Amino acid sequence: MYSVSFFIASILYVALTLFIYFNYPESWRKNPLFIVLIILWHIIGATCVLMVFTVYQIIPNESLKHKITRVGTCYYVVTTLQSALFFVRLTTSRTYMFIKEHADKKLSEKELRFLFDKRIHSIVFILISFALFFVGYNNIDTLHLTKYEVSIKAEPENDKSENEVPVNDKSENEVPVNDKSENEVPENGKSGNVDLNICLIADIHAGSGTWKDTYDKLAEQIDKANPDVLLIGGDVFDETTGVKDVADFGQVLTKIKQPQYGIYYIYGNHDGKDSQAVEMLRTLNVRILQDEMTVIANDVQLIGCMDPKYGAKDFEKLFEECSPDSSKPIIVLTHRPKGFKKMAGLGVDLAMAGHTHGFNIPQFIGAPIFGDMYSGIKKFDDMTAVTTSGVSAWGFHYKWPAISEVVCIHVEFEKK
Repeated sequence: MYSVSFFIASILYVALTLFIYFNYPESWRKNPLFIVLIILWHIIGATCVLMVFTVYQIIPNESLKHKITRVGTCYYVVTTLQSALFFVRLTTSRTYMFIKEHADKKLSEKELRFLFDKRIHSIVFILISFALFFVGYNNIDTLHLTKYEVSIKAEPENDKSENEVPVNDKSENEVPVNDKSENEVPENGKSGNVDLNICLIADIHAGSGTWKDTYDKLAEQIDKANPDVLLIGGDVFDETTGVKDVADFGQVLTKIKQPQYGIYYIYGNHDGKDSQAVEMLRTLNVRILQDEMTVIANDVQLIGCMDPKYGAKDFEKLFEECSPDSSKPIIVLTHRPKGFKKMAGLGVDLAMAGHTHGFNIPQFIGAPIFGDMYSGIKKFDDMTAVTTSGVSAWGFHYKWPAISEVVCIHVEFEKK
C-alpha cells in the first residue's frame, strides 16, 4: 500500500541530496575524499531506510535490527534537517538582498560574507542536524505519564424511550464482570455520577519504533495510572512488526494489573485487520471496537471508530446507529484527531485520539492539515478532546520536541 509513497519519497530524497550537495562549499565538492564520504553516507543511509520498511520484521538478530534503525534514522533526520536549513538560508539571504536593493543600499563586505559563506553555514547546519538527531533518538525512549482531569456535566434526563441504547445479543461483546453488585452505581440521588480513570495509549508501532526497554516502561506507566479501563487508540503494529514484537507487546498486557472494565482497542492506519497480532489481542480478551458502541462502568457509553483506511462510517451516521443516551456519558475513541467539531455538536462529552505523534520535527507538517490538533487537551464547545502524542513513532526511532507518553484521564461525570 505504501509502495507509491516510498517511490515518491525516494525521488524527493534524491532531489534533496543534490540540493544539499550544491549548497556545500565548492572547495569541499572538489575534494575526492569528501565525495567518497558523501557517496558512502547516502548509500549506507538509504539502504538502512529501505531495510527498515521492507525486511526489518524478518531480520533474526535484534542487535542488527537496532543498528539498522539507528543509521536509517540518523540519515533521515540529518538529511531532512540539512535540506530545511539550507532552504531557509537560501530564502532569507535572497529576501534580504531584495530588500536592500529596493532600498538602494549596497551590501557591505561583512553582509556578503555572512549571507554567502557556505563553509560556515555548512559546518553549523551539520552540527545542528546531528545534535537534534541525538536529542530525538534519546527522547523517544523517555516515556512520560501525562495526567488530565475532565469534568462532564450531562443534560437533564428526558424520555429514555427515544434515546435508549439498543440491546441485542451482547453475549459476545460484554466485558465479563464477576460480581455486578460491586459495580452498580448506588441509587442515592446521585445515580448518574461516574468517577472513572481512563488510561489511553496509542502509536506503539511495535517494531522499529518501540524496543524491549520501552515495553517494560509502558507496563510500569500503565500500572502507575491505575486505570479502570485501558483504551488503545490504534497503530500498535505496523509494517516493521515482527513475531517477537507481537509477543513483547502481549507481555505488556499480561504483566499489567487488569483494569476492572477491560481493555478496548481500535485499528489505526498502520494496523492490519487480519494479522496474527490482532489474533493475539483477541486471545488476551482485548475487545476490538469496529464502528460500534459498548457500555462500561454501567453508565459510560464508549463508541469505537474504525479508521478511514478501512472504510469507516461517517460519524453522524455511526452516532445515529448507536443511539446513545444523552443523559449518560458519551465518550469516543478514534485514531485520527479529526471531526471533533461534529462530535461536539452531536453531544459527545469526551473524544480521544492519537495518530499525530505530537509536534514532531521534521514529521509534524501534515498534522494540522489533516487533523484538529497536534496533541494535548482542548475544548470543542462542551466537548473535551484529548490527543496523545503516542508511545513511539513510525519507522524512525526519533521524537522531538514531542514526547512519548501514556495518558491518564480522570473523568468525573455528574448529572444536572
